[in-house]
Amino acid sequence: MKGNHAYFVMLSVLGIMVGLFLVFMGVNGTGLNPMLTLIVGIFMTIKEILDVFH
Repeated sequence: MKGNHAYFVMLSVLGIMVGLFLVFMGVNGTGLNPMLTLIVGIFMTIKEILDVFH
């Protein structure tokens, strides 16, 4: 890996935690509100852009 790969590891761990949070929300039967959807969408967009440039 070139550059500071610690950023990508931290983002991946954060992505896993967000995914687990969404799984637990789904198990409890609660849906996503618009703000949470926006936050998840922004996070995934930034993460994918950083993965492209990695």
